[in-house]
Amino acid sequence: MNFEYFWPNMVKVWTGYWQDIIFNGLRITLQFAAVAVLMGVLLGTIVAILKMSRSKIVRFLITVYIEVIRGTPILLQLFIFVFALPQVLPALNLTTPQWTAVALSINSSAYVSEIIRSGIQSAWTRARPRPPGVWASPPARPCFVSFCPRRCGTSCPPWAMSSS
Repeated sequence: MNFEYFWPNMVKVWTGYWQDIIFNGLRITLQFAAVAVLMGVLLGTIVAILKMSRSKIVRFLITVYIEVIRGTPILLQLFIFVFALPQVLPALNLTTPQWTAVALSINSSAYVSEIIRSGIQSAWTRARPRPPGVWASPPARPCFVSFCPRRCGTSCPPWAMSSS
């Protein structure tokens, strides 16, 4: 095989088409990642709060949700959300990229909820006293006003490691 014309033509192909394909793919990947992280944090916070509920039924349902989502591979979840759910729920009328973003957000929320829950529970123990002025607050307020901002430092390292 004569490679005399092969390499100059390959360079043209790589410089002409490859850059467009790679940069377009990178843009789309970053968009999906941003949506998955933002929606995952919002939904994960709600799931974490529900996981600490006093109701055994709510805790059981949230535990099942978290274990099922964390226990199945993301590729299987993407296949279900992109191919099966549009057939089952055609009334939602979502496009394939939107279904993909929903799947990635739900997957992210299951992992983030456990990180947020563990961060909150690391401060919310009976052994540690409440900070001054918290006793006069309503029961839900101490968790969000006094403990949650300080527990962000506890939750951030596991969250950073889980996304790598």
